Amino acid sequence: MSMPRSSTVHTPHAPALPWLSQAVAAGDLVLTSGQVGADPDTGHVPENFTDEVRQALRNIEEVLRAADCTLSDVMRTFCILTDTAYLAAFNDEYIKWFPDAKPARTSIIAGLVGSFRFEIEATAIRSNP
Repeated sequence: MSMPRSSTVHTPHAPALPWLSQAVAAGDLVLTSGQVGADPDTGHVPENFTDEVRQALRNIEEVLRAADCTLSDVMRTFCILTDTAYLAAFNDEYIKWFPDAKPARTSIIAGLVGSFRFEIEATAIRSNP
């Protein structure tokens, strides 16, 4: 049995770094790299934590769109917050983006590079690979 070949996913509608792929797709599986709350055009990070989470979720949504997925295709998320004090605000915003079938989720508190307070990555299953 051979493994499906993988391809990288890229969109200009989400932040990108030259040393990693925004996502990798293989068959119906899509694995995103972490997305932070930076505006893809300006690099600006909102001062308000909820706005930062909202921008990160917009960014992950754009990466998924480039891989022919939507948020409803997400099976699992991995979320990093820099402070437990942000957890309630994060949960309040997260549920707006995943109102129905909630993906499995792991959330941890850890340091992030730069001024970011939140990062999210997702695993999705494409319905039409």
